[in-house]
Amino acid sequence: MNLFESYRGNRYTLVIVDDYSRYTWTRFLKDKTEAFDQFEILTPCTPQSNGVVERKNRTLQEISRTMLNEQSLPQKFWCNAVDTSTYILNRILVRAILGKTPYELLKGRKPTLEYFKVFGSKCFILNTRDYLMKFDPKSYEGIFLGYSQNSKSYIIINKHTRKVEESLNVTFDETPPPSKILPLVDNDLYEEEAIKVTEKKNLENDIVDETLKIDEIVNIMESRNHPLENVIRNLNQRTL
Repeated sequence: MNLFESYRGNRYTLVIVDDYSRYTWTRFLKDKTEAFDQFEILTPCTPQSNGVVERKNRTLQEISRTMLNEQSLPQKFWCNAVDTSTYILNRILVRAILGKTPYELLKGRKPTLEYFKVFGSKCFILNTRDYLMKFDPKSYEGIFLGYSQNSKSYIIINKHTRKVEESLNVTFDETPPPSKILPLVDNDLYEEEAIKVTEKKNLENDIVDETLKIDEIVNIMESRNHPLENVIRNLNQRTL
């Protein structure tokens, strides 16, 4: 997986998938040559890449791209998005034949999902490091970027220090962001107004139709006596 450079200088992702459980590991590299350092022994006759890994690669890219775009986060945090996507998929996808998640097949126990949070959501980190004065903030605002691989801590970017750190003392605000698509509004007032305009036009059309009918009747009526001033010829002249 070749992506933009992350905030730590990584440009590549090495995706490793266990063939039996489908448990997935991701390792982030600054250069492709670092991939060989991740393995001490390669099993002979094992393909370097296969369809399973390629599909997993595409899935991780699509999910990570969606997570970043949904929260409007910079692309330099793509490593965190990929890592979080891998972490979640290992614990929620169920293998159809075995009926268990990759985590359960590999670890032998069901995963805990209660601590899952929305990627990129706003959070507040309890200030436990600094000596607090009377008016010092007790917490700092941050952005949730994933889960620690070595503990139960959350990975947070602290907006105050502008550093990525791990912490257990985090409070989350998972209010969904405003929708980017305007909803369709069903306004009864507009509907009533449209009905009134339609009825008015129909009434005007009926009046016009009646007027035309009357005019036609008047035009075809015959008169027995014409006014004298409308007579062209001499009245005393004999008609042949």
